[in-house]
Amino acid sequence: MDIYFDNGATTQPLREVAEALGEMALSCYGNPSSKHGVGIQADLALDGAREDVSAILGCAKGEVAFTSGGTESNNIALFGALNRVRGKRPLAVATTVEHPSVLEPLKRYAALGGPVRLCGVGKDGSVDLGEMEEILAGGDVGLISVMHVNNETGAVQPIGEVRALRDRHAPRAVIHVDGVQSFCKMRLLPAELGVDLYSASGHKVHGPKGAGLLYVRKGLDIAGPLYGGGQERGVRPGTQNVPAAAAFALAAKALYQRLDEYASKARAMTERLREGIREGTGLAVFNPREPGACGLSGYILNVGFPGVPGEALLRHLDSEGVRVSTGSACSGGGKGGSHVLRAMGVPDTVAKSAIRISLSHMNGMDEVEAALPIILRNVGRLARR
Repeated sequence: MDIYFDNGATTQPLREVAEALGEMALSCYGNPSSKHGVGIQADLALDGAREDVSAILGCAKGEVAFTSGGTESNNIALFGALNRVRGKRPLAVATTVEHPSVLEPLKRYAALGGPVRLCGVGKDGSVDLGEMEEILAGGDVGLISVMHVNNETGAVQPIGEVRALRDRHAPRAVIHVDGVQSFCKMRLLPAELGVDLYSASGHKVHGPKGAGLLYVRKGLDIAGPLYGGGQERGVRPGTQNVPAAAAFALAAKALYQRLDEYASKARAMTERLREGIREGTGLAVFNPREPGACGLSGYILNVGFPGVPGEALLRHLDSEGVRVSTGSACSGGGKGGSHVLRAMGVPDTVAKSAIRISLSHMNGMDEVEAALPIILRNVGRLARR
């Protein structure tokens, strides 16, 4: 038995995506900046990929830059937005539950003398809009970075409300949204919501690793951290990985065409897991216990079992073929626990016992039914120790 419930970390590539990636690596190997036939072929393939993802985002092709993934997209967005302001360093604002690829660049910005404020969240994992308004009203804000869907809890952030606060108090501030866990799983049109920058990653949507994108609103000039030949309008210079970009676009298009169907399927599986775990053990504590006003992603379930070490539970489940995680795969395995759960006020006894179950359309209800008794049996076994 092999039940893969760690899709928040990475997804299995679609077969047609893997096949297209291999075929293009051999047949479309040209440098898209070259002006001969092989280079033109690559440029056309890149343009087609850009057209496909821009259609999903509801934007112009020129507003999409291909990158190597979500981390690079986030870094380019943050440093690009902050470096565009000459002279005094502007205030950078984010939330306490952002991904490390947002929090670490902001630590670097702070080390260089830039002011940073992290807005808290409530017990539901949703940004505290009152605190956000206070922060935006009180400083020279250059950047606001708020993720769309939290990668550990699935909490959905109120992007529209944050934008409204920006318009009221800091109209010059750039808004960046980390959409790595929502792209092709939820609908978000950056232009409609007034978002200036939006990041996505290929391997979270059954595409290849090493591919991502950054939406940059038309008219917004950012001074990214990379310098080179000017590819991707200078947002991400360097020879483009055409096969990876094309495979990413292929995967994104396949998911987006069936977004509602897949989202409904994922939500049904998540709710069955929630119901089965709740009924099967009195230990379960869901994080968050109740969704906020914007709800939870149907693809992610975070649950703790006080008294049961999360790492031990993960190992026991893995030995029986059920693959889950104890949080973000990008946190480096530190011993400090989940910064997301800590920011939500989750007690240490719950946080240290928490596992993340993250689904995709490739999972089925049969896997859910097979996994439930394995989870409950191992929780009971470890709780008695």
